[in-house]
Formats: sequence, structure tokens, C-alpha cells
Amino acid sequence: MRTGNVYVIDDDASIRESLQSLLAGEGYAVHCFSSAERLLESTQIVAPGCLIIDLKLDGIDGLDLHSELTRRAEQLPVIFLTGHADVPSAVRAMRAGAMEFVEKPFEPEEFLSHVSSAMSRSLQQCKAHSTRLDSGPLLATLTPREREVLALVAEGLPTKTIAADLGISPRTVETHRMHLMDKLCAESLADLVRIWITATESQTAHPA
Repeated sequence: MRTGNVYVIDDDASIRESLQSLLAGEGYAVHCFSSAERLLESTQIVAPGCLIIDLKLDGIDGLDLHSELTRRAEQLPVIFLTGHADVPSAVRAMRAGAMEFVEKPFEPEEFLSHVSSAMSRSLQQCKAHSTRLDSGPLLATLTPREREVLALVAEGLPTKTIAADLGISPRTVETHRMHLMDKLCAESLADLVRIWITATESQTAHPA
């Protein structure tokens, strides 16, 4: 099963429902929005992931949404959808950094291939980003509970022990660990431990 966040922005409910089913079936965490405004107002965009944006949205259109996300330094790969062949818009989108420009209707397998490529690019960006930065800024994105879970995971404790220590269910621990993998762009338990060790060593070397 695949992992990562896919953000679908399309004002056609049937398209949203279709993509929700298709992408969730592949294991992606799918977040659907009926307008650019709803995306901008109501969610935190989390990498690794990609954005699937309808070109002709009501209100803020797809290209303007892309520009606003770029201004906000959101760097997830973007796949544009359009119901009409529109060469000038396609050129503008690609020049602005869009990864793909897909015309509706599309073949599911081909579309999933585009999403997989976008997710791979996002994961590479995450790794490059985490290599350039201290782990501190990455850990700052975590909730207090996620930090507690990460600290216990880094101690090598099994899921059942962590659950008992924190008074939560083993399934909740697994859910937190999945969120930690996404937020910290970690591919394995070893990555999570490395990030935690790097952060704690940095704090010890440079106390507040």
C-alpha cells in the first residue's frame, strides 16, 4: 500500500468522490475540497504529498491557487486537471512548476502513475529538506502527544508498552507513529530514531 497525502481541489462533487475512491484504494490519505478558498482556510498541508487541482475552479481558479501556494512556500508537486484542452493554460501551468497537466476523462492507471511520480518527488524533496535543516523545526510541527510517542519509540519500547505508559490504545499508538512518519518524512523506524537523536543532541549542545 502507498502512503502520503493527496489534496484534491475540484468543484465537481462526482470528480471528488471518484478520486477519493481511486486514491484511497491505493492507500493514500485523501483530503478533498470543493474550492481553493476551502483548502486555504481549513487545512495544514503536510508532506510528503501532492496536490490535484482543477484548472477551472469557481472563485480562485486553479492557476491562481497554485500561485498563492507558491507564495506561501508550499512546495508539494501539483497535477492540474482540466475538462478542455487549453494549450495556453497548460504552458502557464508548466512554467509555474506544475508537474503534470491531465485532461478529463483520464485512464485510472495512467493517472495513478502520475500521482506515484509526484509522491516520489515529494519524498525526495522531504529528504533533501530534512538533510539541510536541523531536526528542531521538523519536531516543532508535532503535537505534544506525538512528541511523547516519538520519545518512547526512540527508546525502543514496543507498541503495547507505549500504549500502557501513555494510557492509550495500541491502535492509537500506531496511528501516531504513522503521522510521525508523514510529518518527519521518515521511511522507517530507523529514520524516526535518527531524527529524534539528532534533535535531542542539538538541544543538549545548544541549550535555550
